[in-house]
Amino acid sequence: MKAVTEQVKAVLEKAADYMVKKCTAETESGTYFIHADDFPEDILPPEVFAENIRALADIVLCHKPVAEADVEDGCIFIVMYLEYCPNYGGVICSI
Repeated sequence: MKAVTEQVKAVLEKAADYMVKKCTAETESGTYFIHADDFPEDILPPEVFAENIRALADIVLCHKPVAEADVEDGCIFIVMYLEYCPNYGGVICSI
């Protein structure tokens, strides 16, 4: 994997913040697929997403609401901790 410049890392961190907020607000199941076209162009252009998808997944994973983040078929699949998902429709069990 190529090294990410500080400038690109700052863009990816802003994009990760945006996506984690969007995912927690929108998911009803605790899972979400992130595609390049999920971002407004001013936050993350598609070519930057494609070139840095693994680095973006790693940054997304560092956010507290995110349990898992992995790259699948050109997108990022994330699993959220359900207590951060206000639209989750199921039951949260604790042991």
